[in-house]
Amino acid sequence: MKKIALFPVLAMAVALASCDDMLPNPEIQQNPELDLFAADGLEISQDNFGTTTPIDLQELADLGLQAQLAEITKLENFPATSTLTFGVEVSMTADFAKTATIELTPEGNAVLVPTATLNSAIYDNFTRTPGEYTLYTRWAAYAVDGNSSMRIGGADKYYGQYAYKIKTFKPARVLADSYVLRYRTSSGAAWQTMPMVKDNASATSYDDGGFTALVDVTAPGFEWTVMPTSDLGTGTQGIIGVAADAATALSGKLVESDDAAAQIIDAKASVTIAVDVFALTYGVVPSAVSEIYIASASTSLSDFTKMHTLSTGDFNEFTGTAPLGGKWYMAAQAADEGLFFMPASYTVANGNLKGALTMAFKPAGHETFDIEKGLYIIKAKFSDMAVEAILVPVISAIGQFNGWNTGTAVDLKPNADFSVWTVKDLEVKDAGGFKFCVNHDWAYSFGGSVDNIVQNGGDLNLAETGKYDITLDFSRQPATCTIVKK
Repeated sequence: MKKIALFPVLAMAVALASCDDMLPNPEIQQNPELDLFAADGLEISQDNFGTTTPIDLQELADLGLQAQLAEITKLENFPATSTLTFGVEVSMTADFAKTATIELTPEGNAVLVPTATLNSAIYDNFTRTPGEYTLYTRWAAYAVDGNSSMRIGGADKYYGQYAYKIKTFKPARVLADSYVLRYRTSSGAAWQTMPMVKDNASATSYDDGGFTALVDVTAPGFEWTVMPTSDLGTGTQGIIGVAADAATALSGKLVESDDAAAQIIDAKASVTIAVDVFALTYGVVPSAVSEIYIASASTSLSDFTKMHTLSTGDFNEFTGTAPLGGKWYMAAQAADEGLFFMPASYTVANGNLKGALTMAFKPAGHETFDIEKGLYIIKAKFSDMAVEAILVPVISAIGQFNGWNTGTAVDLKPNADFSVWTVKDLEVKDAGGFKFCVNHDWAYSFGGSVDNIVQNGGDLNLAETGKYDITLDFSRQPATCTIVKK
């Protein structure tokens, strides 16, 4: 199989936030200490677990028990109207570089924590990988009375700094370190395998379950599933395949089952198959695309030689300019089979379209965008599966001849389908550079060279003083500029 690693995997398919992006829980509200609560009126001690005897959360949960972390050994002059509460900062490192906070209320003299709470503190903030960890803690104490909370001893007072060995819950599913794509070219062909590339080689599959494989599908009917590398030779054991409620053939949910169904790619295309073995999701995206074709009623909905294209510098964000009107969609190739981008939803406000994208193998029978006739700057970002079509209401000539003043830039007149824009008898008393601004503003502009006009391109040139007819032509690609000295 040919492998071309050019097009990024879509976040919509398999995006999984890393644990480093998780924020710690907010600290309990605190107010200045009152004299009534003396700091030395409270003392606690660590329970017997410490760092030598692990707290086996699964074992305790199976017995229906909580974990006891500390014991109150002294509590004096504490008012009956307040409740003693501990805000326990937890960290996986002794320097508390990253923390989360759990709130505990003692039961008698015992400070207990539900096993699920302690497991979630690790799982949600540090790592989802099951195992045995040292958890560092420091204990702040609060007197809580209704909506009022006061930290006993002041903002820097901790009543205990204890470390515990914690053995987390057993995982709901055991994940492997590596996976292969199990595929066949048609329903009657033999199954084959190819390695999948791990998105984050330094993370476990629990913390980042992303794997990808790049394949050239040479004919419709390509079938694929995923399985752990360790299960090769075991038949269908450990197979991950498409779920019954998968959204489309190009994205959706997976299930892990010995009889999981294969997903079918029903078109000839070079694609990246991306899966998240933790979240059990998948996405199929183009793997080698340098331009996106804009099929439009203003140019053609079927003849790819007449279509405008969007270009890219990173194979993720694409942009271009095209006359649009009525129906339009986007294609990843100049062919009527492959991968096509249609609206999942969209809105149009003040002539500008914003939408979410979905994909299909064939354009026929799928919804298209619908938009008023005009010239548009089109921007697609495939990591977000999002598209914008920004209406170009006014194009004006601006340059040395008018002191680069957007307010006095000279408007061009469009033709009926907004593909050709012209200004006649432009008077130039100060020769030099010029270009075109949009809507008397610099948010968008056009420039470059007369035979290749691009968005935000460089300056063109009016070499002499006098009058000029200037034509900006977007009817074909590349867009051009004609300058006629009169």
